[in-house]
Amino acid sequence: MIHSLLTLSILFSLTVFAQSQKTNYWKIGITNSQTAMPFTKFSALFYSPIHPGFELGYMKSQRAGKHGEWQLEPAISYTYHRWVQHNISIALNEYYRHYLPAGFNISGRLGVGYQLSIPTTKVYELSGETIKTKKFSGRSQFIFNAAIGADKRINKQGLMIGLLYQQKIQTPFVKNYVPLLPYNSIMISLTIPIQHKKSATL
Repeated sequence: MIHSLLTLSILFSLTVFAQSQKTNYWKIGITNSQTAMPFTKFSALFYSPIHPGFELGYMKSQRAGKHGEWQLEPAISYTYHRWVQHNISIALNEYYRHYLPAGFNISGRLGVGYQLSIPTTKVYELSGETIKTKKFSGRSQFIFNAAIGADKRINKQGLMIGLLYQQKIQTPFVKNYVPLLPYNSIMISLTIPIQHKKSATL
């Protein structure tokens, strides 16, 4: 039920986007992540260990003022945690972007979503008195994220490059003894402006 409600909320957000006349954005990023307590081992994200991934988001301007802007972003991401699992997630993020001189911005974001984690090795289960390979070993999880970032506008059309530092929690990881697994991640992104005409598309 909760997964269905999350999916419906994201579809509703996309419908609202299709009715906008404002300039919206595609955001494409590459990431590196590691399991660590929040705000620890920051420098290690730039060299080792490497757990690569990518993120694709669609950013809608909600409210814009002289000094900043609120944006809503549905996003899909993939992370390969080497030797452990593949993570595929969808999330709904709320951004606040604050304008600085010379085309710079700083931002903060909060998000919640759904993640499917698929182990990289075989998983076995008991079947009577025998052990069999589990046909599908993926696990459904909730994710929560908080991030801070900075962007730099590089042309008059609004193209931006950016850096985002994120804390993500996935739960449950292993029931009964590892309920929460924290991730630190860094993302280098390219934010591409697009223009939508008003539409009644549903």
